[in-house]
Amino acid sequence: QRAFGILTSGGSMANFLAVVTARRRLVDQRQVPLERATLYTSSQTHHCVAKGAMLAGIPLANVRKVDVDPRTFAIRVGCLRTLLREDQERGYTPFLVCGTAGTTNAGAIDDLPALRQLADEFGVWFHVDACYGGFFRLTARGRQRLAGIESADSISVDPHKTLFMPNGVGALLVRDREHLSDAMYLSSAYMPTTSEHPHIIDFHELGPELTVQPRGLKIWLPIKLFGMEAFARCLDEKLDLAEYLCEALHKLQHFEVLMRPLLSVVVFRLSVPGDSLQEANLRNRIFLQEINRRRRAFLSPTVLDGRFVIRACFLNFRTHREHIDSAIESIREA
Repeated sequence: QRAFGILTSGGSMANFLAVVTARRRLVDQRQVPLERATLYTSSQTHHCVAKGAMLAGIPLANVRKVDVDPRTFAIRVGCLRTLLREDQERGYTPFLVCGTAGTTNAGAIDDLPALRQLADEFGVWFHVDACYGGFFRLTARGRQRLAGIESADSISVDPHKTLFMPNGVGALLVRDREHLSDAMYLSSAYMPTTSEHPHIIDFHELGPELTVQPRGLKIWLPIKLFGMEAFARCLDEKLDLAEYLCEALHKLQHFEVLMRPLLSVVVFRLSVPGDSLQEANLRNRIFLQEINRRRRAFLSPTVLDGRFVIRACFLNFRTHREHIDSAIESIREA
């Protein structure tokens, strides 16, 4: 009953507000100098978390980027524990651990139960960036793969990603509304107060904006029209499409799929025996251009462990199996 949430302009703002809330509770209220406060992400965490820390006054050098497992691209929990212990011994104050429920690069999912345990062990805030992957919990496979997300102190989600909503609506969920209020509330004599009315919520007391956009309509109306089950079916289809593309790529010669898809991202590359890393990266850059030049599908690039790879991500409710077949044909031709 103490949980609460606010709508934001997107995931970046939601993650920023999570950092501010954690900083207020575990840094400011303990009078810890900002230059001694540290937070922890993986090397695959979206860069907006580090940007949010910077905007919140945390030195970028104090954003610890933990190595990931090269097979799963999930954070190495053992390395994180070592960093937390070493920072405490050096006089720093760890205040936030950020797990990711679906990385942008590869759709990787951190070990969320293990991160919760570490957060409790070291007394830090546990935030989960679920902007991409969070709504896959509407599916049975997503609930299994995102187990532990419910234990977070805060979660950021992006309805304009995996709920297929119009751009401009993200959300921050917090376990305890008072923590959000403690971080955001500031008023003045000319500001009317509604705090004595328990059924009236004044969002300027719970977020940074005084002029709040009516973002809720973008979410409420599609859900009212179609029901949540329609969104769950659509997300299930995207999981199926990712697995379908993965299986198709395994049947093609000289292709490497870097990890089995957990959500709706597939990362792959051409892997020709004898290529150096530099040659392979150049080959795949040209290969991606050739795929996209056919204008049947648009695939994007990324870099994983120094390797230039090709990324297919299914996040459009209009994308169906026939479109994946067309993309596979473009890949064969290229």
